[in-house]
Amino acid sequence: MTRRRFLLSMLFLAAAIGLGDPPALAEAWYVRQNYLKVSDADKSLRIRYWNCGENPNNSVFQTKDGTTQFKNLNFDTKDNKEKAKP
Repeated sequence: MTRRRFLLSMLFLAAAIGLGDPPALAEAWYVRQNYLKVSDADKSLRIRYWNCGENPNNSVFQTKDGTTQFKNLNFDTKDNKEKAKP
């Protein structure tokens, strides 16, 4: 696997990844992602991390033994899905 990052200018960054695995892949796999720096003069720009609060299947609670369990996680029937909606 190769990973390369290129700072093309003070505003433009490119990241390239190549993966070759002859037994599994007929040819090497390659991808390039480009990034553009955005203006943030007032320092208000923040990264929005993974947020699935709108999905009731991602609602969790802490159990008595300290582990985490899903609330209302059920894909069986329409009635159960309706009950799981917030």
